[in-house]
Parts: sequence; C-alpha cells; structure tokens
Amino acid sequence: MFPQVLVRELARRLPGWRLSLLAPLGWERPVVTDGGLVAAPLGEYSPARVDGIASSAHLSVVAPTFPLGAELAHYYGGDRSVDGREFFSRGLGEGPEQDHPVLPTLVRVSEDVPAGLVAWCARQPLTAVRDRRSRDRLVAAGVGEEIAVVPNPAVLLGDLASPSVLVARVGHLRQLGELPDSEFLVVHVVSPVTPDLVAAVERVRDRLGAVEIVVLTTGVAHDELALPPAWRLIGTDLVVEDRLAVLDAARAVIAADEHVAAVSSALGQDWVLLDPTGEQRWPVLEFAGEDQVVTHPEEILSAAFAPPDAADRLASAQRVLKSHLDRIAQIAQDALAARGGDLERRMADLAGENHALRTAHRRLRERMLVERQALVDELATTWQEGERVAREADELREQLARLRAELAHERELHAALAARHRDALEQRAAVESELATLRQTKLLRWSEPLREVYGKIRRP
Repeated sequence: MFPQVLVRELARRLPGWRLSLLAPLGWERPVVTDGGLVAAPLGEYSPARVDGIASSAHLSVVAPTFPLGAELAHYYGGDRSVDGREFFSRGLGEGPEQDHPVLPTLVRVSEDVPAGLVAWCARQPLTAVRDRRSRDRLVAAGVGEEIAVVPNPAVLLGDLASPSVLVARVGHLRQLGELPDSEFLVVHVVSPVTPDLVAAVERVRDRLGAVEIVVLTTGVAHDELALPPAWRLIGTDLVVEDRLAVLDAARAVIAADEHVAAVSSALGQDWVLLDPTGEQRWPVLEFAGEDQVVTHPEEILSAAFAPPDAADRLASAQRVLKSHLDRIAQIAQDALAARGGDLERRMADLAGENHALRTAHRRLRERMLVERQALVDELATTWQEGERVAREADELREQLARLRAELAHERELHAALAARHRDALEQRAAVESELATLRQTKLLRWSEPLREVYGKIRRP
C-alpha cells in the first residue's frame, strides 16, 4: 500500500503533473500486489543515468520501504544482483540536485549510516523519516538540518478501496473458497510459525469465540511456514484490494510488520503488532501506542487490540502526514518555477487529460469488479451443478454396489442349486446302474416264471 497511497496523495496535490515510478528492479519483477502501478528499473548508477533522471523531472521523492543504506540483495533475493544501491545512499549528487531536489521522504535508515547519505540529506530542503530511531541515527551521523518524523503513508488509506468494494471482494473470496463463511482472525506471518505463536493464537481465538484462523504471509515460502492443519492459508497471489478486503473483514489482526499494522489502523480494525526483532515497533509508534506492540507471543492476549485513544492517535498521524505531503507539493511547485516553468499553463493543459485518464481508470476497475462478480456467480453455479452431479453419481454408485451384492448372492444360490441337481442326477444314475445290474443276475432271471405265477395268485 506504500506506493499506491503516496502516488494518490501527491497526484491530488499536484494536478496535471506526470508522476513516474522507479524501483531497483521495476517491471523486471512484476508482482500481483503492485496494485497496477508500473515502475521502471533504476538501472546502474552512472553519470548518464543520473543526468537522465534529473532532466526528466523537476523533483524526485525517494521513499523505499527498505531502510536507506541497506543491502538491496537482502530484500530482492540473494541469488541475483540488484543495481541502484547508490541511489538510496547518496542521491543524485551535488550537481544534478542544484535545480532538481531529491527528497528522502518517509524513509527508514539502517544502523550503519553511509557518509554519502549524510551529505545527501544536508543538500535537501526537506528530509523525513518514518520513526524516531532513524532520525536519531541521522543526527548521530552528522545531519544537522531539521529531520521530520512522519508516519507510514498507509494511515491515509482512505478511499483507495471503498467499503462497498471491500464487501463485494470478501463475498468473492468466500465463494472461491479462500475465506471461511464464519468469522476469522487474521495472523500475519513473515517467518516460520513457532509453537509459542500457535499456542498464543489459540488463546486469542478462545477469547474471541468460535472463529477460524486465516494466515496472511509476506516474504516467506509456504513450505517453510509449518502451519497447524486447521489454519487456513491465503494465497500470495491476491491483489492489493483482496488483501485489504481480508484485513477489513477480520474479527481482529495480529500484524507482523509496520505496513499491515498501518493498514489495519486505517481500516479501523482491532489489531496488535507482534515484533520479536524489535525493528517494526519504531514506525508503528508514530500512529499507535506501546500497548498495541508486543515482543513475545504470550503477551498477545494481554495487548490492547482496540485502545480507547486509537482513533485520536490515527487522526493525529494523518494530520502530520498531510502537512508533510503539502510541503512536498510546495517544493515541487517551487522547483518548477525555478526552472522557468509556467505552473498555471501546465495545469490547464494537463488537468483535463489527467482527469479523463483517472475517470477511465476508475470505470475500468469498476467494470473489472462487475465482470469478476459475473465470473464468480457462473463458477458458483457450475460448482453447485457439479456438486449435484457428484451426489447423483454417489447414489448411482451405491445402487450399483447393492445390485452387485444381490447378483453375487443370486449366483451363490444358483451354484448351490446346481450342486444339488448334480448330486440328484448322480444318485439316480447310481440307482439305475444298480437296478440294471440286479436284472442281469441269474436269480432274478430264473425266478421270473415263479414271480409271474405268484403275481396271478395274489390278484383276486
């Protein structure tokens, strides 16, 4: 949500301006969670690339989610080289920055502050960090200028996804089987699940009642999670709006980083941050209190998921962030004027086109939502028909099994009857053979006249 909110807020303050995005890998590593934003690769740090960036815009805002001065391979995968680290540790250099401000904005700073970063911040009219520890690190490294502390931009989530859209997306996810029909607790996971976390989550579920556990992951492979069988894992291929819908529909959220915590806060959700490393609490404390941050899983149950001053803290953080964004917009306008630009004419020429493009983009997303609903309805109908056919097939299989059992029984009876018939035939043949043998004896032949006479005498 970080770049989406920042781009939207700056576009509101600078109507008609062209906002281009740059990233270490950019479109070379597209992901479904980019929210439709397209960023160009920064490329290798070189004089030609620096001049190209400085000449293509009036102002640069540097706002990465990773800390300035950090090793980029740690965040983009150690199996590939990542160019552009110097852009985040020294800016564009003193020459190009004379008429092209390069503002470090909403940044975090690594523990080892590069000397180039100190000089870069000293050249800028405005430097802002997301937490007080980053500010203290810059001050300790020698940055003497004022350093603003500004909360995570996700606290201004606002209408990036309207409530009606989120409700519709939750319905889609339930129809697709991604979400349960009942209430659920979201557990955000950034590392393999431990037995202590499982036990703590089960206790939270017992307190909330009969709810299911839904797991949202960031930066960890599914085969490394070691999840309990009863926990439901949400796919990592969900788009930004779907992930927002999951967080918005949850009964409560156990966050594992500052971004999920900020989004949950902006959505008015009950949440708590589990921060065993101690790295995520610092930016979170700019929009929440200590009572919503825990270090150990066993502390989750006693944390304040919904402190009474949560709304006031959020409103205060939003005011600070809006004021800071207003200052950035003013610096951009001053930079345009310093390079001979006519701000009013530029705004008049581009505002209409910008409005038309945004309207078309909004309608396109609305149409995509309607088409998605139609697809989900069709899939649901197909699944229902498939379930009916499956039930009928089961019934036919049961009938076939009964008929086969009856046929086997009839075959057994027929075999028994055939055996009795064979026995009777064998007995009859034996009797007939014995009778024929008896008739062939001399006694029977010689006594035949006497038997005939005796028979006549016996007859009356």
